[in-house]
Amino acid sequence: MNRALSRGRKMLLLVAVLAVGTLGFHPAPAFPPSGPPDLHGGPTNFFTVSDGTSIALNVVVPDKCDPAKGGTDACPAILEMAGYENGSSDASGRTTLGQFEDWCKANFDPRCEGFPLTGDSHEGTSAYRYDADYVLVHASVRGTGCSSGEFDLFSERSAMDGYEIIENYIVDNSKHATASDTQLSTFKSNGKVGILGHSYSGETGFMIAAQEGKAARDNNAATTSHLTAVTVSGLIDDLYRGITYPGGVANVLFPPEWTLGVRPAYDVLGGQLQGVVRNADEHPEISAQCAQNIATHTRNVVEDPVLNGTRDTDSNWWRSRSLVTYAPFIAAPIHTAGAFQDEQTGPRFAHLWETIPNDVPKRLLMSNGNHGTQVSPKLMWDDRKAWMDFWMRGIADPYVKAPGTMQRSVRTLLELHGEDVTGIKDSANFPLEDTTWTPYYLCAGADGNVVPGMLSATGCSASDNATSAKYLSGSKRQSWFFETGGSGGSPMTTKKGPDELDFVAPAFTDTTVIDGPITANLFMSTTAPDTEVFVQVADRNIATGELMMLQRGMLRASHRAIDATRSDYAGSFMYRPFRPHTNAELLTPGQTYELLVEIFPVAHIFRPGHALQIKIMAPPAVDSYYSYAPKGPPAINTVYFGSEPSRITIPIIPTPALADDVPACSEITQYRCVTD
Repeated sequence: MNRALSRGRKMLLLVAVLAVGTLGFHPAPAFPPSGPPDLHGGPTNFFTVSDGTSIALNVVVPDKCDPAKGGTDACPAILEMAGYENGSSDASGRTTLGQFEDWCKANFDPRCEGFPLTGDSHEGTSAYRYDADYVLVHASVRGTGCSSGEFDLFSERSAMDGYEIIENYIVDNSKHATASDTQLSTFKSNGKVGILGHSYSGETGFMIAAQEGKAARDNNAATTSHLTAVTVSGLIDDLYRGITYPGGVANVLFPPEWTLGVRPAYDVLGGQLQGVVRNADEHPEISAQCAQNIATHTRNVVEDPVLNGTRDTDSNWWRSRSLVTYAPFIAAPIHTAGAFQDEQTGPRFAHLWETIPNDVPKRLLMSNGNHGTQVSPKLMWDDRKAWMDFWMRGIADPYVKAPGTMQRSVRTLLELHGEDVTGIKDSANFPLEDTTWTPYYLCAGADGNVVPGMLSATGCSASDNATSAKYLSGSKRQSWFFETGGSGGSPMTTKKGPDELDFVAPAFTDTTVIDGPITANLFMSTTAPDTEVFVQVADRNIATGELMMLQRGMLRASHRAIDATRSDYAGSFMYRPFRPHTNAELLTPGQTYELLVEIFPVAHIFRPGHALQIKIMAPPAVDSYYSYAPKGPPAINTVYFGSEPSRITIPIIPTPALADDVPACSEITQYRCVTD
């Protein structure tokens, strides 16, 4: 899970090029003596956890709390832990590959243009966003980088390693007060430790925070935990439901691609090799320890994520690696951030925030955008850093009124334009407490047919001639590949065809804002024993025909069972169904079923002259970085309306203050603009 998977895709290309020497890739230049700054690359320290595993650390210490430089202050510390190149960052907070990018740009070497592994997207680079008042500890997950041991994706044991690093390394000065042969950095802690993370390190950081809370609960004393605050983003609430099998539909692109290619390549090229090679001359003891640890790397085949990912029903394997399992144990003040169109870790991050206990200070920051949005705009980082500075350093934070205040806060950045934002919505809950759940019913079009059909807030007319519409399920004609944003690839058209249904509401006459989860209740029959249904929500500019692709939801019909006792409600309205996903229940061809499709949350400003539109079709072969593998055969699906109340329910909120100008779709950074 990297900030910009386009780099990840280039990285996979690089691995192939290195292996076969083809495709005309220009090799990167070697570092000349006068090239990159003479900064240490790779681990600075190693810490042995309770089971004997050696964890590689890169410790960045401000001068004022560095005894080796005469510093006498005790500083708060921030821990970031993942399985990329966390143990390879330098004193500036840049990773080794980030330094390479800096050098390339400084020397204007054309051979560096677009080098696949460079960029400030790596977790280790988060350091440079924090000032000189924090000690920064980057840790490599066991079995990755220069850490020893067995790698196990999102394992509870790795989270326990983070807990031990906090309590027995960062806080306990006696463990590192004197530098040994393989300990280059020393510092003095003031006992306050925070967790920072995005994507992989966000997942790991969340699990570490849960271990801290669990330890405090088990010992019946909050003082056993020194974790003071957390800020994490790019999170997957449920590894099964949130990314690998959303709605029970198999996503066969991003999860295996990241597991088999992206993560290992970053780990080997950016973590392991850098730790050994860059330390060989100046710090041979670090290089030797790194090589020794790498030699111990093993994998547990039984717990392999690709093997377990082929099982298309929920199980304890999925649950044991899902953050919702650990959320009830969170006890430290926590800030979570997410983007509704996140093409990698998915858009269900708000659900995770909901599952954190309400007596814990917690903040949710939401925006439209992709995986990188949560760590790119300055306004995002300002919000996150303000949270950490308040709890860690006592600096006033506009979102927390006083130390110890138990406050829930939710902020939505409705529309981003680079570093600017149009529309900010603040709330205390998710879904927002002032939401009006508004159904739009699927009806025949104005001329009595369904090409396209109509969405009506008042229900269908009794004079409607058509009461159903059919489409061919199985076509992948609607497939597209892009990162959210107006510049995300060439324009796409989605001309009408027999393999999709379109329903369009009347244009809004006033500015209308939605913010929250969406559901679609579809009364359907099919000619097959199973089918997958994909619902795309869009904003149509009636004057130009341009569509902003806002959000989507999907359901494998045989996984339609709902556990009402575990579902989420606003009053009596079920806005998020909980599906057990344990046993597929096939359909009887020709029989009508009500299918409740969970459409992921989104926030959007509908301007006057724009309309709500939905498309109903089979899941596309490629949906940005997701690709869906159908389990049901091609079929003719029929959607019923009129007397059958097929509908989509949207979360309308009071319109906040907005700028007067109306930007073109291409000027809004988070949406993909298409025509049909």
